[in-house]
Amino acid sequence: MVQFTLDALPIHRLEGQALESDSLGLPVALMVGQNHVLVGDVGGGSPLLAFDRHSGTLVASGGRFGQAPGELGGLRDIIPATGLDAAWIFDFRGRSMQYLSIDTFALTGELPERRLLLNTGPGDPYSPVWAADSTIVSSGTSGPARFSVFAADGTFLRTAGPPPPGGNEHSMQVRHRVYNAVLRSRPNGEWIAAAFERSDRLEIYQGTDLRHIVRGPDFFEPGFTARTYPDGVERPDFSDDYRYGYEGVSVNDQIIFGLYSGKSLTESPTGEDSGSYVLAFTWDGRPLAVLHVGEAPQRLAVSEDGRDLYVAYWLPGPQIKRYSLPDLME
Repeated sequence: MVQFTLDALPIHRLEGQALESDSLGLPVALMVGQNHVLVGDVGGGSPLLAFDRHSGTLVASGGRFGQAPGELGGLRDIIPATGLDAAWIFDFRGRSMQYLSIDTFALTGELPERRLLLNTGPGDPYSPVWAADSTIVSSGTSGPARFSVFAADGTFLRTAGPPPPGGNEHSMQVRHRVYNAVLRSRPNGEWIAAAFERSDRLEIYQGTDLRHIVRGPDFFEPGFTARTYPDGVERPDFSDDYRYGYEGVSVNDQIIFGLYSGKSLTESPTGEDSGSYVLAFTWDGRPLAVLHVGEAPQRLAVSEDGRDLYVAYWLPGPQIKRYSLPDLME
């Protein structure tokens, strides 16, 4: 296990440049392509927006909210397509992944009809990514193991990985929920980073085999109690000492970037200003640096070449900023 505190890390204070923001509502997902920045937005007129990386201007918007095929009713994430300047839009409610060529969308504003359904298997997929063997690996409520694994066509194959953290006094469903993690896979798909939403825990996997656990800087576990409801299902109730862990994670071939909070419910009762700063790690879990990007960042995405970091903010108004990254591997 790797453990760290902030006083042992170099601190970089970055200055950002805002992208055009008049069309933003509530940006919940980001991805950086070669020429464009793709944004998932659940509070505006369109669920998907594309911005020019060079000028920062909005060049396209598209997609529809809803539950019908081709519509997005529960947009949660944008997943890079391995080796391509393309993305998969994850719809949590629809248990689906919608394919999208970023440059084509920037020209047409239209979504193709290529969609994968992850509608079999135990529990609900929460954060799917592509693995090196062309399978889809997802965190979620997946029974006795950390991950659900799906074939390239969305068919459920198996569960894999270790059990979720936590003691045996609670059901697996509760442990999955309180130790939920957002996943990102390395560009070649061979490694997966799992950043926990309710703990300062970061896990690094080779495939679905756990290789590294990183803890710090605050060393806290999820604050909750478990209650059995009339339907017989045990569910967590999050307590007053609840703290936010990682708000998001983005990776390139060399570095894992985790947007970390550490704030309590008292400090951020609604979660709209829960972000604090970005932590950078190598793929073997070594902490590299702390990046300060301004008040209350909420989502992030790094370019594949490691030059640019894009950060979404919700307060005082929705905006996205681009930051030039220092060479953190020196």
